[in-house]
Amino acid sequence: MTSDRRLFLLALGSAAATLAACGGGAAGRMPRPSDRAQRIQPSSRGDFPNIPFADWTDEEPEYLLYPGDEIEVALPTAAELTRTLKVGPDGRVALPLIGQVMAADRSLSELEQAVSAAYGSQLLRPTVEVTLRQAGPIRVWVDGEVRTPGVIEMVGDLDAHQAIIQAGGLLPTGKAERAALIRRGPGGARMMRVIDLRPRRGEVVALRRGDIIFVPRSTLGELAAFFTQDVEQVEFPNRLVTTGARRDLAAILDGAVRGQAVLRSQRFELLRLVEDGDNVEIGRAHV
Repeated sequence: MTSDRRLFLLALGSAAATLAACGGGAAGRMPRPSDRAQRIQPSSRGDFPNIPFADWTDEEPEYLLYPGDEIEVALPTAAELTRTLKVGPDGRVALPLIGQVMAADRSLSELEQAVSAAYGSQLLRPTVEVTLRQAGPIRVWVDGEVRTPGVIEMVGDLDAHQAIIQAGGLLPTGKAERAALIRRGPGGARMMRVIDLRPRRGEVVALRRGDIIFVPRSTLGELAAFFTQDVEQVEFPNRLVTTGARRDLAAILDGAVRGQAVLRSQRFELLRLVEDGDNVEIGRAHV
């Protein structure tokens, strides 16, 4: 990846990274790989001595809600307030009596706590149950020696071969047998495995939302040059992210994707246009 593209991604991610990502299924679980999908075989840590990735695990992290997810917010003691709705492009859901609540980047239990606290001023000891009805599209990032690198979006099961096809296919210079899969594991730690993407010879690898596939030109030295740059975004506590946040490259890229969705959904109406040289009057509030 060129330095210009990397800088573009980081800039875009910085503007949007207060949102989040993950793949779908019922009851808050990630989708299980299909029966034909093989587990990725662990590789030796010695293969990547200079890359700070965690040991690979197939353990699924706790599901975090994402724009496009359909959820049910139920109040058993006030059934008239129960709603089934989709998480908006800005990561929020609108609920009766309390208005907008941030849902994206929260687990189901965290959203239950937030909604329960919001209803605390309206109801006596509210009980809230949040269920994931349908997960939104799966988005992964494909880069390296492919014809159209970038974000791939797909509803339902997605494997690495399908992602490569949607990215325009491999370039003749790509080393398909030494591609890398980068995934965020439990606790948000980055994990990496080498996968074989050669047609009819490689393995079938099921993907999860937020995965990154990198196809090198020659060796994984290119991968090391890209990922050993320990990119980290630090966000101080604010109104949207009250506890602050730290995001690695995978989270920044994911935030860039979601930020684009937010920008596409926004609409503005210009009521009056102030130009350079205009005289304006600014009123002062009297207390």
